[in-house]
Amino acid sequence: SSGGTVYGPTDAIPIPESHPTNPINSYGITKLAVEKYLQLFHHIHGMEYAILRPSVPYGPGQNPRNNQGAVSVFLYRIASGQPVEIWGDGSISRDFFYISDLVNALVSAGVKTLSADRIFNLGGPEEISLSDLISKIEQVVGKKAEVIYKDARMFDTQRIALDWRAANAVLGWDPEVYLEEGLTRTWAWIRQLI
Repeated sequence: SSGGTVYGPTDAIPIPESHPTNPINSYGITKLAVEKYLQLFHHIHGMEYAILRPSVPYGPGQNPRNNQGAVSVFLYRIASGQPVEIWGDGSISRDFFYISDLVNALVSAGVKTLSADRIFNLGGPEEISLSDLISKIEQVVGKKAEVIYKDARMFDTQRIALDWRAANAVLGWDPEVYLEEGLTRTWAWIRQLI
């Protein structure tokens, strides 16, 4: 699913799985619909399932020439001297987490026997604004960013930082790769593309 979109705007940070789901974009609505179908098929047919709601995963393999995936896109654009576009004033914050941490959670959810708890948030160990993310990337790349600020979009949630204690308790999951290390690993991969 998508922990970054199914909850919508909230002041509850970190956001627990029990928080009401009020997505403000079509992506979040479709993700929530899939969750409901899984629950329906479990109820009618006994189908086993687990729902993982990741915040914002990043890492090698994510297309840095795309318009999505702030970490990879920002790394690539800053390194190649292209401007970085920010929707809003840069205060939007996320709890980015490294791709290997997502893979670990997927594997764990696939092999654990689950009972009532079947929905798990996955997120990073820290919440960081886009402006602070750019500063960290500038340090990793060794170049100053040219930032272009655009009007904020109505479908972007201001803050996303997920409470992943349920994933820890049931799946034995913790994010292991902190942002600085994840940025360094992703930068090593992106350097080969420039």
